[in-house]
Amino acid sequence: MKRLFLILALIIPASFSHADYRIYRSSNTATADTAQAVCRQVKASRHGLLRGACVNTGVAGTFTIYNASSTAVNPVAAINTTNAGCFYYDVAMSSGIVYTNSATANVTLLYDCY
Repeated sequence: MKRLFLILALIIPASFSHADYRIYRSSNTATADTAQAVCRQVKASRHGLLRGACVNTGVAGTFTIYNASSTAVNPVAAINTTNAGCFYYDVAMSSGIVYTNSATANVTLLYDCY
């Protein structure tokens, strides 16, 4: 009987430990923006991890994400913002994360800075 309780004690907690609670930084824009940096508050290195982008309210235009520290160079993704939807990348950014929004689409950028 002691063995049965020991086995159950090992199995039951393991079956409930699979939950994945990820917390990302986010930046939301609903205006036409040029070269907005999102990793400037962390260290001078400004490395980033692009998790994804969600177009919340679609408007014809393009939301572009760059691997850069402050200017719109080295594009990584260009998202057509006509329709709402989310796009996931999980891409390391060696220089930082900068975005531009050519229209007034409401877009949320998901990222980490380190």
